[in-house]
Amino acid sequence: MRIELRRLIAPSPVRASPEAEQLAAPRWDTNPQGETSELVPTVTPTKDEMLLRRRTVNSARTRCAAAGIALTFIVAGCGPTVSQPPNPSQSPLAVPSMAPSPPAEPSGTPGAPPSTSPAAILTIPTGAVHSLSFSLSLHSPLAVLGSRVFVLEGTGPGSRTLRVGDLATGKTVALAKLDPGHDISALAVTADRVAWVETWRIGSTGNCNGLVPCCPGQGRPLNWRIVGLVVASGLRSVVASGTNTRTAYQGECADVNAPALAADGDRVAYTLEATASGAPLGNRIVLRSLADGSMIRSVMTKGFVAWLGLSAHALAYREALGVQLDGGSVQDAQLMLATADDRTPALVDVHAISAAVSGDLLVWGRFDATDASIWTTSLSGGARTHVAGPSVPDFKAQGEAGSWWVSLTDGYAAWVTSGTLKDAEQSAIPFLWNVGQPSARLVALPTAIDFVSVSGGWLIWEDIGSRPTVHAIQLSALAN
Repeated sequence: MRIELRRLIAPSPVRASPEAEQLAAPRWDTNPQGETSELVPTVTPTKDEMLLRRRTVNSARTRCAAAGIALTFIVAGCGPTVSQPPNPSQSPLAVPSMAPSPPAEPSGTPGAPPSTSPAAILTIPTGAVHSLSFSLSLHSPLAVLGSRVFVLEGTGPGSRTLRVGDLATGKTVALAKLDPGHDISALAVTADRVAWVETWRIGSTGNCNGLVPCCPGQGRPLNWRIVGLVVASGLRSVVASGTNTRTAYQGECADVNAPALAADGDRVAYTLEATASGAPLGNRIVLRSLADGSMIRSVMTKGFVAWLGLSAHALAYREALGVQLDGGSVQDAQLMLATADDRTPALVDVHAISAAVSGDLLVWGRFDATDASIWTTSLSGGARTHVAGPSVPDFKAQGEAGSWWVSLTDGYAAWVTSGTLKDAEQSAIPFLWNVGQPSARLVALPTAIDFVSVSGGWLIWEDIGSRPTVHAIQLSALAN
């Protein structure tokens, strides 16, 4: 593994080229402010759109783990790094400042017995849920920040709109309108910025003609750029751009991989293709300053990086080794951690399917977990700690189901596993852990879900359905 430390030139007014990564600092321009609106009207999807969304939902677990959409916020909900609760004195849709205090180190020990108290199951109090609907989208929510949820609206070849909705107020704001044919593969949120990986292909990507699965443009070169948006001013910058050509893992609709992305504070991390002798699926992780575009460090990996996480000066990532990967082998990856800019990443654990990092805590789910458990460690040092799943008579994990969609906020972590609950099979059963407790608790949600995350004092989830409907409840409203 090779690590480079260097800084680059001051911001340049030249727009980054979509054909190759620009190592110069960002180009800045002005982004028109979005308009505030009430809840959007119901949109009736076409048959093709319904089929596409159903395929997206059914493949959520594979997509999440393989693509590392755990964005810093997950994206798509795979290991988000989250923020402090919103400041009530600020505008409802203004991104609040955050200075997260380190969560308490877990007191559980490996093999700690699961809780058998009635609180092992958390029920949702009637009337405590906040809900918000969006126009049709092919994505689960891209990220969450406290009560705010970021969704990319639109499904066809036309323009799509990046919208943020505040579940506490029921209001939505359009943050950006993409060029026709452009998509967002990953999105990360910090206290005052939003960053995303925007992708597109040149020319027609073909028509599926009703075929399912629909994989338009599969295998063709994928253009991308990482866009940074300063929420308060509306200024946008192109942090980096390039064209990817490599399909790292095989499977249904396997396609060229977009860069992984993470952000925290004024830092952003992303991956580049870095094929080398003995490392056909290697990546280069680049860490930059969002303030001036300068490079902070660069890390070479031998395997394919499926997820990135940042917390202050700590860098974490999931790395899948091997030369012939598929969806399963990308989920079954090793977890690496560098606790400072001058530290070489070290192995934390193997068989990590999902992870999240925030403050002084790193949490992850193992691919081979059979009990809905997760593991944790402190960034400042300390042994790994096993957090047991709850002892619930009506719940049973489905073999080596794994624990995934891991998210982390101040004092809480959330994740899901597949299994049966009251003899009914569910693909994503959510769990919530109060940091410091020996075991997690099962969250009895009223509907099947395709997304869940915990952030800034809120638990947020999305129903499975044709039209995205996102719900949230304040953690303080759940029974202790």
